[in-house]
Order: sequence, then structure tokens, then C-alpha cells
Amino acid sequence: MLNPNALSVESRVQELIKNFDKYLEIYTKRGPFSKPGQMDYYRKTIELRRNAGSVINAINNDEFLWSLYGTLRF
Repeated sequence: MLNPNALSVESRVQELIKNFDKYLEIYTKRGPFSKPGQMDYYRKTIELRRNAGSVINAINNDEFLWSLYGTLRF
């Protein structure tokens, strides 16, 4: 039996593929983050992840988790 969300995800993926040029244009115009401070959190999160050396190390680091939370809560 299929998960009801699986169909939704699959249909969204197909929509993205079908209209990729349109979505790329929107992304290029708007960028990934629109709220003040969100890009700063994102950059810090990426830096902390790289410095951690592995995903396991990163998720065991409170500073990384708070930075990730700061990025996603926007």
C-alpha cells in the first residue's frame, strides 16, 4: 500500500521536472532566502557542518543544531 504522501511528493517532483525552467527563473530572481538574517544563519550552519567533519559530529554539536534551527525556523 502506498503512503498517501508519496503520491503527493511524486506529483510535486514531476511538476518540478516538467516546469524546471520556470522554477529556475523564480529561484534566480528571488534567491533561496528572503527574510533578514536567514542567509547569515545558513552560512554559519554550512560552516559548522564543514568544520564538524561528518554528519554524526554535526548533529552531536549543539551550536550546529541551534544554527540549523535558526535557518529553518524562518
